[in-house]
Amino acid sequence: MKMPESVYVLAVYDRQYRVFRKLLGSSLVSNVANPILFLFAFGFGMGSFIDTMSGMSYLTFVVAGMIGYSAAFAASFETSIGAFTRYFLQKNWDAILSTPVTLAELMMGEILWASVKALFSAICVLVVGWLWGGVPTSFEPLLTLPIVFLGSICFACAGLVATAYAKGYEFFAYFFTCLGDTHVRVLWRLPRAEFLIH
Repeated sequence: MKMPESVYVLAVYDRQYRVFRKLLGSSLVSNVANPILFLFAFGFGMGSFIDTMSGMSYLTFVVAGMIGYSAAFAASFETSIGAFTRYFLQKNWDAILSTPVTLAELMMGEILWASVKALFSAICVLVVGWLWGGVPTSFEPLLTLPIVFLGSICFACAGLVATAYAKGYEFFAYFFTCLGDTHVRVLWRLPRAEFLIH
């Protein structure tokens, strides 16, 4: 088996990026409106009843969790439902695989794209949280972005595994139910997400 060539991995990534640029408006709405809705509901709604959590403001606590959740969901969604649509309905994978791109290069390109898109989603949450006062004004939260990117790679890989077994869209209901449970278990075991802010 030959080693994947980075030029083909980047070509797959570039294809996804070009499509994303055409749909930038709707993507920005979902990446910005979702954090605003959650911050309003949890940050201000429940925040009016809870002052502090683990020694920090409740809004800061919620923003830290939302950064992790948005990255995990964006990466897994892009490589599950998004990838399945490109594979099954649009037949994009057939077209790409008819070129010199191998299956391994296609998968690596999908993972890279999903991870970068998830990082973009996390940055949107970080910016919205900062604008609403839920992020300290230091540069420390930016230091967590490489960790968010690595986590996004893991969730993107999980999405591709689900896509490999999917026979139809209904399969992803099982995947996201199990993944949602995994999100809760992983984030619960973290030291209350304090490392994202402090």
